[in-house]
Amino acid sequence: MVSLGTLQKVLVSLLKERVPIRDLATILETLSDYAGATKETDILTEYVRMALKRQITELNRDRDGKLNVFTIDPGIEQQLSDAVQNTKQGLMLVLDPALTESLLQKIGKQVELMQAAGYTPVCICSPNIRLALRRLVEAVYTHLAIVSYNEILPDVELVSTGMVRLEDDN
Repeated sequence: MVSLGTLQKVLVSLLKERVPIRDLATILETLSDYAGATKETDILTEYVRMALKRQITELNRDRDGKLNVFTIDPGIEQQLSDAVQNTKQGLMLVLDPALTESLLQKIGKQVELMQAAGYTPVCICSPNIRLALRRLVEAVYTHLAIVSYNEILPDVELVSTGMVRLEDDN
């Protein structure tokens, strides 16, 4: 059983990231499937996002049906994964301020490059850091969609427009 409060928090989280909630049947079914395993709203929302992969994919596709994305260097993803902590505010990244600033600058550069090319900025990353990364960047890059590989249909062509790296100027 899922409480009304939990359902509301999940729906608000989805809407906050502009994920359509019209498919209530899938949302409720997913929540009922995983409610026995966890009561954490953040984790339940991530499960729902995976179940809504069709909507998330369609939301971010271009006119040609491709998904233009930038990625995060695997070494940085590992650092971020190691820095994810469960706080009172939910899953958050606890990083050195200098690293955070550098990371935000590099993400900003990728966002600008995608916008200059006429694409909607989308960052794709591993599922274990998606939410924490979203929370890190949401205040600065409100229109940046951050999706995990598990939220994209397998038959969609991903086109990488760049990669966030800390060691070079790209």
